[in-house]
Amino acid sequence: MSGVVYTDLSPYNILVHSGDPWFIDLSEALRVDRTGGVPWVTLTRATEALNSGMSAVGKYFRKYGVEVEYKEFIRGLVWAQPDLNR
Repeated sequence: MSGVVYTDLSPYNILVHSGDPWFIDLSEALRVDRTGGVPWVTLTRATEALNSGMSAVGKYFRKYGVEVEYKEFIRGLVWAQPDLNR
């Protein structure tokens, strides 16, 4: 699903099937496409939601010795400039 940020991300809402993650319980989401509202406000909220959710996921997996590095990924994902040459 493109143009949507899951705002209630937690390790309990991620299932893995055949090595791929599947996100469940998508009742809380934020549209970040062109119809989702004021762009900079929406992108700021999206960044905050992803940081919060990934922090919870990271905390969960740290108990098992797995480090989740996500801050640069989120910054690039949310604030990436579109390729206008396509």
